[in-house]
This record gives sequence, C-alpha cells and structure tokens, in this order.
Amino acid sequence: MYNATATDTESNAITFSKTSGPPWLSVSAAGSLTGTPPADAPALVTAVIRAADTGTSTRGSSSGFSEQTVQLAVRSSFAGWQRLSFVLPGETAISEATADPDKDGLSNLEEYARRLNPKLPARGAPLEITSLAPFVAQFSARDDDPSLEVLLQASSSTDFSGTAAIPSVVSDPTVGDGFKTWGFSDPAATGQLRRFWRVEFRILP
Repeated sequence: MYNATATDTESNAITFSKTSGPPWLSVSAAGSLTGTPPADAPALVTAVIRAADTGTSTRGSSSGFSEQTVQLAVRSSFAGWQRLSFVLPGETAISEATADPDKDGLSNLEEYARRLNPKLPARGAPLEITSLAPFVAQFSARDDDPSLEVLLQASSSTDFSGTAAIPSVVSDPTVGDGFKTWGFSDPAATGQLRRFWRVEFRILP
C-alpha cells in the first residue's frame, strides 16, 4: 500500500482520486493506493494521482487541484499467485508448489516463475544453453519477487545423486519486461563423459 500526501496553505480538506493508472489500482479519498495486481502485471506501474482542494478559499480564489505521477514497484509472492490462479480452499490440493494440475510437466512453482497459467499446458525449453564445454546456460524468470531463487544443479548421473550447485549471476538485460536472467557456468563439464543438469526453484524465507 502507498499513501499519497498533500498540504493546503489554508488547511482546507483535500480529496484524492486516480486520474490514470492500471485498472486494478484504487485510490481512496484519503490518498491510500491499494489493489491486487494480476499475475501478468509488470514489475513497475505508473499512476497519476489528483489532489483536489474542495474547500472555500479566504482569498476569494476558486478551488483547485494538483496532480502527481508516481511509479510503484509491484511485488509478487507465490502465495498471492496461488490465490489469483486457484479457487481456494476448494483447489488447495492442486495449488501446492509441487503440483502439476495441467499435466504439462511443469510444477506450479515453475509456472509461477515463468509467468504461466498453471491450468493451461505449456511447453518449451526456458533453459538456454549457449555452450557445452564449458557448460554455459541462462534461465529467465519473473523479476517482481525478491524471494524467488533459481538454482542449477549438476551431476554425473541421471538420478542426481551427489549433485553440485552451480553459482549464478543475476542480471536484468531488458528493464521493464517482467523478467530477470540467471546465468550459470559449469567449468567442471569440460572433459567429463557424463554430465547432467536440472533447474530448481525455491522461495526464500
């Protein structure tokens, strides 16, 4: 929530309203900005807030107003995404992080990370591999949840026993597109006969 403020030199009452902004954003007369952004909302939204003086001026001038443009950072959470994507509590079982209600092989947590609809099957290979020796890859995921972590695990066996976590470098190549990029490099892949990788998602406490 964000609270707009304004002052009047004659202490007249001020009423706030929204001139423009996303439809899900509401502005109360007292200046409180509230709303529930949809799952595909951008990480940064712009709104124009009007502050109107509706009192009577002792100087004989008519009432007036001023407008201010504000930019608001949208912060998402997996719990909020669950409430938007599922009918709770009836669909609690299929809303869990590891569930796959559309049977497309992607868990709800991965659907959330990729800004997908968990009830519509999706395909694709979001892990972009740019080199095999050494192994270099990148993965794009939503940029509006600071608690979301993308990990890459490497192993010499398909059952991923004895996995090694590959360090990541996080960047934001296209600001405002709703995604960040996790870059990975696994120099241990060079010269090995067998090397397997998998992407893992976590929500930090």
